[in-house]
Amino acid sequence: MEENKELLSEEEMSALLPEQDDSAERGAKKRIVPYNFRRPDRVPKDQMRSLYQMHDLFAHNISSSLPLFLRAFSEVNLISVEQQACGEYTRGLNDPTNIFTFAVERLRGLFAIELNAFPVIDRLLGGQGDDLTEKRAATELELKILDSFLSIITDNYCEAWKPIIEFDTEIVARETRPQMLQIAPPNEVVITAVYQVQIGESRGMMSICLPVGMLEP
Repeated sequence: MEENKELLSEEEMSALLPEQDDSAERGAKKRIVPYNFRRPDRVPKDQMRSLYQMHDLFAHNISSSLPLFLRAFSEVNLISVEQQACGEYTRGLNDPTNIFTFAVERLRGLFAIELNAFPVIDRLLGGQGDDLTEKRAATELELKILDSFLSIITDNYCEAWKPIIEFDTEIVARETRPQMLQIAPPNEVVITAVYQVQIGESRGMMSICLPVGMLEP
């Protein structure tokens, strides 16, 4: 005797399923918020605003200090402050570039400053602050020449942080390849502040990279 293989109609299937409240379904859809797991926002918006204001204050302070140090027109303007993965930050840098890693003992962490160093080097050696006509990696001696300039940068940076926390910095590494930056794992979230720097007639970019893990405590 053959089995009965008749299928249920659509009307019969609908009758068996529980009725759904359309308004509840619409409400559930409204609560769905897109989330990018590759770029998680670990820092709340109000704290990001505070970080932006602090880095903008640093730009104003350094714009006052650099002309006296370099004896040339100098201006630093903040472009952006955002959070992203450390690997994303390094992939966006020029290669070669100039990256300096600093230790902050009180925060038990490292942060980095990346910049176009050649106009500064040229100015410190008595030139007009001209950039290179062809891109190349800086030599160890050229990177060492920047120590006095970096002291001006970090002194003003520490001053901008004083309302939040006081700390000192120490340079621990000088690199010319972005891949060599080792302040955080590639997937770790970092805060990046990007600046436009003008020295004389030359313009270039500078960025500061701070691991969120260092800032959270």
